[in-house]
Amino acid sequence: MVSRNDPRDDFPETSVEEASPEKRILVIGAGMSGMLMAIQLLKSGRSNIVIYEKALQIGGTWRDNVYPGLKCDVPAAMFSYSFEPNKEYSSRFPMGSEIQGYLLSTSDRYGLNQFIQFNKTVETVHWEDGRWYVQTSDGLIESSTSSSTQQASCTIPILRTSKGTSCSKVPASIPPDGRGTSNGREKESE
Repeated sequence: MVSRNDPRDDFPETSVEEASPEKRILVIGAGMSGMLMAIQLLKSGRSNIVIYEKALQIGGTWRDNVYPGLKCDVPAAMFSYSFEPNKEYSSRFPMGSEIQGYLLSTSDRYGLNQFIQFNKTVETVHWEDGRWYVQTSDGLIESSTSSSTQQASCTIPILRTSKGTSCSKVPASIPPDGRGTSNGREKESE
């Protein structure tokens, strides 16, 4: 592999200590998307990040799925960040462990572990009276007045009620908007 400078050398001057708990940016999950969000925030000069990861290691799907013969089913380039390409995959469709290895090395390269709180599961997210409330499995409740969300694959359904919007662990049979099918579309009449 070609040796490169530490990518953090290009980050604006900030420190973790500068961030007050009131102004933190919460990223839920340290899979590929959560890592990307954190890296882009760091590149923009924001170090007031906290990442809640339910497991004891980063990686999401590539950490969780370890069955024999697991391979990527799309070209490996899809599992590299454009700014951090991995030219060392063994094939066009690499083993899952290779992708997990790439994510681990990328996390190390960008210093993400200092921002991650491992074994921290988000149980509910609730919007009420102009504030987000996030409750974790250890009972911690945090609140914020703003958010930036990108929904790739939400495993915590969103329920909209007259009192606000809530994400919580509810049966998958309950659709996100409380009506229609679970994909948010109205059921078609039969």
